[in-house]
Amino acid sequence: MGVSQGGYNFSPIPGVIPELEKIEKWFKDRSIQSSTLLDNAAQKEIVIEKLKEAEFLHIACHGTSNIDRPDQSGLVLITNKLEILSIRELSELDLTRLRHATLSSCWSADPFISSGRWIISLPETLWRSGTQSILGCLWEVNDEVAVQFMTCFYHYLKKLPRDEALRQTQLKCLQDNLPNFEKRGLDNPIYWSGFNLYGEFRKLDLRP
Repeated sequence: MGVSQGGYNFSPIPGVIPELEKIEKWFKDRSIQSSTLLDNAAQKEIVIEKLKEAEFLHIACHGTSNIDRPDQSGLVLITNKLEILSIRELSELDLTRLRHATLSSCWSADPFISSGRWIISLPETLWRSGTQSILGCLWEVNDEVAVQFMTCFYHYLKKLPRDEALRQTQLKCLQDNLPNFEKRGLDNPIYWSGFNLYGEFRKLDLRP
């Protein structure tokens, strides 16, 4: 699922389209049936219904944090209106079928800590709702980097444990040698060190 169009003070994210194309091909090569919801097709009600039956999720869009109402933080959907797929709404879903979720979104792993020391975040919410593993980012995601970062992560994901797939992808960035990324300077941690894996770390079962 992805939102490439802008609006409501959110800028367009052109890299979403090639990113989803690469992920869709990855699923197809694994003989895993997938469906893509892009821009106006990514209506909140449809996304929620798809999530209930999904085994894998890849979402590329803006994320938003609400300091005063952490439960209303979430993923930004821009169709014919602005919608937020919030932490509260995700907490109400049964996601025990979901083996892995990738949140290619700014602030998608940014946590809030309540006065009772409870951690409130998208990864924590998805995990408590039953998701095996979640990849998210603690801060802004660079649109250009995200396309090849995710492509590299999924390349390693098919043969390595989930945590090692992320580590190898980050090492490629640290070495300024991310495949098919021509710009230099990727060794700057701002581009890659914010990505974190939560939940299950072992090899992902990719059988359809």
